Amino acid sequence: MILPRRNCSNWGIILIVFFFGDIKLDAQTWRLFKKNDGIDCKYFTTDNLCDIYIVTNKNEIIKFDDLGYFEGRYANKKMGNLASVDATNPFKILLFYPDFQTITLVDRLLNPISSLVLSDFGILQAKCVSMSENGNILVFDDATLKFYNFFIDGNGIVNDKTFAISLPNLNPLQIVARNNSIYVLDERMGIVRFDAFGKFLERLDISDVTGFQILNDDIIVAQNEGLFSLTSGTRAPKPINLPTQESFKQFKRLEKDKLFVQRGTSVDVYKHD
Repeated sequence: MILPRRNCSNWGIILIVFFFGDIKLDAQTWRLFKKNDGIDCKYFTTDNLCDIYIVTNKNEIIKFDDLGYFEGRYANKKMGNLASVDATNPFKILLFYPDFQTITLVDRLLNPISSLVLSDFGILQAKCVSMSENGNILVFDDATLKFYNFFIDGNGIVNDKTFAISLPNLNPLQIVARNNSIYVLDERMGIVRFDAFGKFLERLDISDVTGFQILNDDIIVAQNEGLFSLTSGTRAPKPINLPTQESFKQFKRLEKDKLFVQRGTSVDVYKHD
């Protein structure tokens, strides 16, 4: 159930805190915080304010907070499949429509801000896109095996730089731009990290990855059977204990003290006490 939207008129200035650190994620400390049933979830993502962005099977995006309060809705039926949502910046959310090679930016209430038609820049086979923490947009073009970096200024969206990758035969399923690095989930090689100019830095040989996120310097990897943290030092996978093992077959994300888990077409929120 999605509750009516809260009154946000007195929010004032919001301080965004991005925290993972040394939280002890023991199984006994998780408790079910909120069940979100009947929301037709095809996939979801979250932001560092713990808001949830649900993409439905009708390619509509619905936003609500961790308590279930409705905060916005957006759909563009002319654009086809909504392949990915990036809420790195919760006030400028990136939506990617590959059928029309178009990126749409929406605000925190999911009102459209602007669009980027990639074919205008000669990009015809964009496969993955990402919003970096500095507000730039990174696009991987499957036709040229190049990354395109765009930044937003007062005159619109500008192609800042283009660079080829130093690793051939890359087939990205997800890209994340963080900490002056580009992290790529490849269907054959696992997670690969490049520098900000496409130079190969390291490969993390971990299989069956359903998605990943970067929290501080750690890589949080979701698999069918669990959730793992890859630390910046050894990169050895460290299991993150979950409330129960049997119910975590689908996608999972961490934000601050909360764990978000897709359960069929619903999303459950657990809180770490």
